[in-house]
Amino acid sequence: MGMDSGKENNQPPAISVTVAGYAAMWDGNDLWYRGRLVASVIPDGSYAGMWHIVTPDGTTSDMVNLARARDAAHSLAARSRYTLDA
Repeated sequence: MGMDSGKENNQPPAISVTVAGYAAMWDGNDLWYRGRLVASVIPDGSYAGMWHIVTPDGTTSDMVNLARARDAAHSLAARSRYTLDA
């Protein structure tokens, strides 16, 4: 028996994370900051275990592993903090 979050596709439960003074919330594979979608991580269609970051304007990253994709999404949120708060 393992832990089961009840979600499929490696989607973690919604959690709030504070990094570098900003609070962002993961809801499945979407990262939100102050009610705005900052980035989403989506699985690659060809390579198992590889993911892409997609921004709200549709820009898609190169493929990376899930840990790196989520880390990069946090970097986007940190950068967005200054854009959204200005």
